[in-house]
Amino acid sequence: MAKILDETREAYSSGQRFGLTTRKDLHNICRDYEIGKTGVLHSDDATSVTLMVKNMQDSPHGPVLIFKPVGDEMNGYKKIGTEEFMLAIMNDAQEKLLELYGKQCVMIDSTHGTNQYGFQMTTLMVHDENHQGMPVAILFSSRVATEILVPFFWCNKEKSAQFQNEFFIK
Repeated sequence: MAKILDETREAYSSGQRFGLTTRKDLHNICRDYEIGKTGVLHSDDATSVTLMVKNMQDSPHGPVLIFKPVGDEMNGYKKIGTEEFMLAIMNDAQEKLLELYGKQCVMIDSTHGTNQYGFQMTTLMVHDENHQGMPVAILFSSRVATEILVPFFWCNKEKSAQFQNEFFIK
C-alpha cells in the first residue's frame, strides 16, 4: 500500500482527489472489491478446499500429492470408500529435505480431533544431523489406516525417487 500511495501522490497533485488518497481509502477499496482476500474461497468448506486444491494443482510446482474429496472414488484403491477424504501435500522444499535426510530414518505421527470434521493429520518427518525433526509431507484424512497410508507412502516414493531409508519409526 505504501508503494501505491507514493506512486499516486507522484502522479497527481495535492489539489486533485487522487492526490489526497489515504491508506484508509485503499483499505476501503480492498474491502469493497475483495482485493487481496485470502482464506475462505467459498462459504461451503468442501467447495473452498476443492477450489484451494485446484489453485495449487494449477501452479507450476503444485504441492498436492493426493486429493480425494468425499464422494469420489480413488482408482486402484478399492478399500478406500467414497465417504473417505484425503489430501496429501509436499512442497519443493520438503521434497529436498526428504531426499537429503530421508535415507537414514523416516518418522510418522498422526494427530486427531483437531477440527470439527474429525479429520486426522498425519505427518511424514525426517531428522537432520542435529536430530531436529522436519515435516516432509502432510496427509489430512478422514481416518488413519493401512489402506489410507499406502497411497500416501506410494506418492511420496513417486515424488522423490531417492526415497529409500533404513529405519521407519511410528
